[in-house]
Amino acid sequence: MESERDWKREIRDLASFMMHKHYCENDVEALIAQMDDDIVWFGTAEQEYAVGKSVVAGIFRSFAGQVPRCNIPEEHYHVLLLAPDVYLCSGQVWIATDPSTGISMRVHQRVTMVFRRREGILFCCHIHISNPYQEMIKGDQGFPVKMAQESYRYL
Repeated sequence: MESERDWKREIRDLASFMMHKHYCENDVEALIAQMDDDIVWFGTAEQEYAVGKSVVAGIFRSFAGQVPRCNIPEEHYHVLLLAPDVYLCSGQVWIATDPSTGISMRVHQRVTMVFRRREGILFCCHIHISNPYQEMIKGDQGFPVKMAQESYRYL
């Protein structure tokens, strides 16, 4: 029988693998191979929401060649068993463009993935990527109130 430590490591490794394949290698086919048929995906852009492997796979295929090479210098994941063979993995990841790209970006990204094991194989059935409010400043909690007040005054 697999220990709790083992399945937690397996889920963390799979989440990390998927993040690295997307951001560091832009290998969309490796990501698609991990997707469950019933996947639900939320990306970081307002319109990025899709359901079903064929739809989500089509969107990810449109990303091929579009994501600049990035590095992931820091990542942390936490895993919970939700039900037999169903796992929630949440994490925080620092993503930075590789210097070879000629562009510069470093963002803190949060990720939530749900995996389920079918016939012994893990598949991802939910991905939600989010970035923290950039408008939040020291002293704000839960909502960028100070920026909202400044916007209101401006209008």
